[in-house]
Amino acid sequence: MSWRVKLQPPGMEGTSEIELADVVPFFKAYPEVKRNFFDELVSNINKNKDFYVGANIKAVTGPDQTDWSANPWLLLIARETEKEAPFWLLFKREKTLAGYLVALGPAGVAAYAKDEGLDEIRRILEYIITFTNRWDISIFLPTIPDLADVAPPKASTSPEPENPDA
Repeated sequence: MSWRVKLQPPGMEGTSEIELADVVPFFKAYPEVKRNFFDELVSNINKNKDFYVGANIKAVTGPDQTDWSANPWLLLIARETEKEAPFWLLFKREKTLAGYLVALGPAGVAAYAKDEGLDEIRRILEYIITFTNRWDISIFLPTIPDLADVAPPKASTSPEPENPDA
């Protein structure tokens, strides 16, 4: 079971797609990630201008091939500078500003998560926040549609909603 995230790489034409393993088979549910993780991540990124943040997620497809693109996603790609081991973590954010870990990759990280369990993944998330300077971090967010490309709603002269069957 895997998620597919289509990205527009910064400064490049076209899109690329990455595949991440759904975490439910490993953890039996989508683990909640508290708001303070995201708050600390943003705080640390604001202190380090070398990290990349951009609205580059073009599409998200779930394991059942459902298009989930309209949701508030955050794809964290973190590469430890010493071991150069990449971690891909896909979060679905909530209105409370907390989120859920939905998928991870690449394949080696998914196998590690399956073997070591959720506590180890939580430890890695804490490590990323605590020792941000030891990581190269990129954060990808959904692409925000250009308002010029969105058609304005049709103006109505009557106070009643339009009835298409009338």
